Amino acid sequence: MNCLARPSFRPSAALGAIGGIKLWVLVLALPVAFPFLAQAATEVEPSAAKPLAPGQKIAGYKALRFERPYIVQRLTERTYWVAVETNNLIFHVGDRGVLVFDPMSGRRAEIAIRAIATVTDLPVTALVYSHSHLDHIGEAPVFAAAAEKNGVNLRIIASQATVDEIKRHGKPVPMPTEVVPIPVGEFTFEDLTVRIFTGGKRHSIDASISHLVQEKVVHAPDFFVPGSLPFENFDFSLDMKGFEDDLEQLIGLDWNFFNDGHGNIGSREDALFMREYIAELRAACLAALGEIPFENFIDPAKHRYVYSLEWVAKLAEVAKGKMDPKFTSLEEFDHLFENHVMFMVVNTSLHQSPDIVPQAEQSAEAGKTP
Repeated sequence: MNCLARPSFRPSAALGAIGGIKLWVLVLALPVAFPFLAQAATEVEPSAAKPLAPGQKIAGYKALRFERPYIVQRLTERTYWVAVETNNLIFHVGDRGVLVFDPMSGRRAEIAIRAIATVTDLPVTALVYSHSHLDHIGEAPVFAAAAEKNGVNLRIIASQATVDEIKRHGKPVPMPTEVVPIPVGEFTFEDLTVRIFTGGKRHSIDASISHLVQEKVVHAPDFFVPGSLPFENFDFSLDMKGFEDDLEQLIGLDWNFFNDGHGNIGSREDALFMREYIAELRAACLAALGEIPFENFIDPAKHRYVYSLEWVAKLAEVAKGKMDPKFTSLEEFDHLFENHVMFMVVNTSLHQSPDIVPQAEQSAEAGKTP
């Protein structure tokens, strides 16, 4: 049969085997040689109708969240992500109502409710507090008022740790109606199972990871912004181990999408990126410690904080040279790295190797400034 008569024939076949192979090698090599091409393929315009593929993010998110009143992105068949300026929440649409994770703050709740209404006319019937910080739950009264107006007996779900923190600080939010135990609790919303993991040593003593099991979505505010470094002290973690324990908990769950409450939509690659950053930071700090003895910075004429921070600054300078460019090229790197070095060194000295900050400091002349 004449090949031209075949419906599957393509002119590219004329390239021949060798030429075809060369062409495909070039196509496959482009994202490696030019990483921005691979990144572009994973960035899409937001859509409330079309679910994201795992690994995709919202294109132009940093600017878009301020240019529009809100962004709605469908994650799965029933779960959606909403961004209003610097805050994000997720919501799950059931058959009889809507489950919302974190009611936001700063007059954003009304906007979020309008965003939810573009997807479904069902009322919000359940609300989850991820933790007690008011930038995430401060406008719970707005959701409570909307539920009352709709004749809904609103479920408010939180961990025991969050309940304790709300009481301790006297926070002006409705008390949870359902309390899940720590460190692991669970509740159901219609056919959805939600597991809440509360480690208690990352970001706050009630910071949690909510896992929407069947949807393969995770809501863990103030953990890390996908594609970025964590904020100072690893987002105010109690210690490095607390952050790493929660990170390993996160990686061990079965999920495709991650919401940190402030940044773009996250993926498993973002969690692995964070694990790699921590490992490289630790190695760079340990190497720098071997090169920059603390004893060389002790100065009895100075306040101990001054010479300690001068030492940390030098450690950071040396450690930076040992970090991969994929980290050092990040916009926020130079603003955060010295803090991360100090956090890593202090945690290592306090919990793993007390000799990192030698006793030599105590043998310095007694006349040093206190």
